[in-house]
Formats: sequence, structure tokens, C-alpha cells
Amino acid sequence: MCGVCGVTCRGRGQVQLEINQVYYFLEICKTGKMSKAAENLHITQQGLSVSMRRLEEELSCDLFYRKSNGLVLTEDGQFFKTEAEKVVRHFEKIKTHYAEKQQNKTALSVAVTDSIIVRLPIKLQRLFINGNDNFVVNLVETYSKPCADAVAESEADFAVIYGRFRDDVLEYKTLDNVQQVIIVNRDHPLAGKREVSLAELSGQPFVAPDKYSWPRIVMAKLFEKHGAKLDIVYECNRPRQTIDLVANNPKLVARTIEPEITATDLESVSVLRLKDDPFVLPINLCYRKDAVLNPAKREFLSLILGAYNV
Repeated sequence: MCGVCGVTCRGRGQVQLEINQVYYFLEICKTGKMSKAAENLHITQQGLSVSMRRLEEELSCDLFYRKSNGLVLTEDGQFFKTEAEKVVRHFEKIKTHYAEKQQNKTALSVAVTDSIIVRLPIKLQRLFINGNDNFVVNLVETYSKPCADAVAESEADFAVIYGRFRDDVLEYKTLDNVQQVIIVNRDHPLAGKREVSLAELSGQPFVAPDKYSWPRIVMAKLFEKHGAKLDIVYECNRPRQTIDLVANNPKLVARTIEPEITATDLESVSVLRLKDDPFVLPINLCYRKDAVLNPAKREFLSLILGAYNV
């Protein structure tokens, strides 16, 4: 039984892991590159690589596919990521509890979908990271559904996510809507269009987020609804990298978010909207319907809703 993630890991008996390895692994998942993760963690790339090799040796499996333009999780890697996020949530909850006692502040646990936090207003980004005079924030970033599950199971107080889950127990407030678009290289046959149908996208080599992300789930449902084939040739959760992939390959098609595209990008990619259905994803704040909101939670809720005039 693994002392960190509470599961039996195959191959070598009892697995011994360090909490830093878990944090290192999740930072690599977040950035997609060993070099960037090492920079964010303030350690050497060689040291991070050694730590990940030891982790894979302990687990007797590969966690990543190493590709020229980044790292992609294997099936074992995806499972470990899901369990590691649970570990981090619990560990951060312990740290926040004692920080709260020392600072005489209320601790709030907030789960946020990967990449959403950078789209929040700057004052909310600061609030999520630094808290304020009345509360500290334990922030965890993961996929939308695990974020919602954490709130539903009372592991987190609030979540900011794409989409809706667990409507039976969760209250939702829509903060914003993000336009999803299709991009192609300027040399692609579809580049002259402003709109594109799913029939035209059927079988095209697609760059898409991984199967656990809400945009991918919605996109797969749209393709299925219209009898189109979604042909994923590369998975990428980072909008900037997705745009760069399409800009450098005239055969690829990708989904990304409209706010991420710059004027410079438009020199090498074309932006198309879907004809068949609106492809807009809401950003929602959720909390339990039966939650008892203490003064700090009410203040947090008011600050979030106020920033969006909700």
C-alpha cells in the first residue's frame, strides 16, 4: 500500500514516496515541460529529471511520454496525477489549518480548473494566491470534474470550473463565458473560411485537450451529435502550445479559446467558429447547497461575484 496515495502500486512491494516528488510531478503536468517546471520550482532541470526517474522506478511504470515539444501523461501517469491531487489537497489542508492558527485567519479551500486562474481578473488572482486580512486560501488546480467532486464531498469550500457537475448538491453562479474556436494554419484548405461545420472537421488531424478536460468532453459530444469523426493526433492542454503547433504545421486543426489568440498569431493561423452549435463554455463558481457560510466564506463569495457584477 502506497504511503502517499493510499493505493497498491504494482511491481516492487511497498512504495516509498516523498511529498516533494508529488509536488514536482504536478508542476511538470501543469507546465508540460521539464525545463519550465524546474524554473518554477527553483531547482535544476537535472535534479528534477533525477527525481522523476526515481519516482518512475519506485512505481515500476512510465508516467510520461517524452516528445520533442513536451511531455504527455501515460495512462499510469494520469492515474497518479488524479491520486496525487488528492494527496496535495489533504496536505495543503493540514498546512492551512496551522497557518490559520498562527495568523488568526480563517482557512478556505478552493479548487480551480487548470488554466482558468490566469483568466480571472488580476485582483482575484491575487486574492486566490495571497488571501486577505481575514482568510487564507488553500488553492488546488486540477480538472473541472475533480474540482466539483471536491466541493461535493466537502474537501473544498468553493470551486471555479468549466461546466456543471453534481447539480443535486452544488449551487452554481456563472461568472463568465469563454468562446471556443477552431484554428488552422494559414496554408490549410479551411483557412479562407470564417465558419466551419463539424462535417468539414470530420477526420481532420486534431490537436485537443486530453480526455479528462471539460472542453474535450464537450467537443467529443458535439462531434458525436453530428456524426463527425474526431481524429485526435496530439493532446495538449496548454493554449499557447496548441497555437504554436498549428502555426508550424499546415495539416493540423485545433480547438482553443478566443482570448488566447494574439494579433501576431493571426499572421500564421486562421480562426473559425463552429456553424453547427454555439461552442461557448461557462466559467462557474460552485459551492454546496447546504453549506453554512461563515463570515470569511461570505466575504470570499461576495468578492468573487462582485468582480464579475453577478
